[in-house]
Amino acid sequence: MRRSFSTTREPALFDLPLVVDPEIAEEAGLEVDRTAERDPRPPIAEAEQIDLPAAAPVAAEEDASEGLAERLSAGLLPQRLLAGAIDSAVCGVALGVLVAGASMLGAPPRAVDGPAYLLALLLFSFFYVVFSLVFWGRTPGMLRAGLAARSRRGRPLSPSQAALRWLGGVATVALLGLPALLALHDRRSLADYLSRSQLAI
Repeated sequence: MRRSFSTTREPALFDLPLVVDPEIAEEAGLEVDRTAERDPRPPIAEAEQIDLPAAAPVAAEEDASEGLAERLSAGLLPQRLLAGAIDSAVCGVALGVLVAGASMLGAPPRAVDGPAYLLALLLFSFFYVVFSLVFWGRTPGMLRAGLAARSRRGRPLSPSQAALRWLGGVATVALLGLPALLALHDRRSLADYLSRSQLAI
């Protein structure tokens, strides 16, 4: 008995076409997804025309820093002198209270006690200036003069910057105020140079 073989066979998986024409598929009774035709993806040329936010150039940031430095350096010499005079008066009152307290305790100040009183005055002025600048950005004298200490980028002072500002103030007082004349030249004092900071109005 002979076996008959059919010349037609079922199409294998790899015999199927990769791309089917929608019209041919509709004639064959298959469903055609026309979503891609209704909502095509944007061409590459259009996608390349989308404006993306550009990063700020370094030059613009430097210009902004320079402009900020100019605004921060607007502290005038009379305002600086007023702030320094008020802060010096506060330190002088603290020294007077210390001397009066020592006298009340039966230990009046003597010439030999001068270095000890000077050290106490320096310690008081250090904590007075540094704590005021770190926590409030200004001393009571600066507050009365309408000034505030900021870094060159407009940020609050770090403890090291505040300490350097105190050191610059002590050097200015020790040199009889002569370093304050630097503020007449470019509006920056010795304390500004040492601490790399400025005074803002």
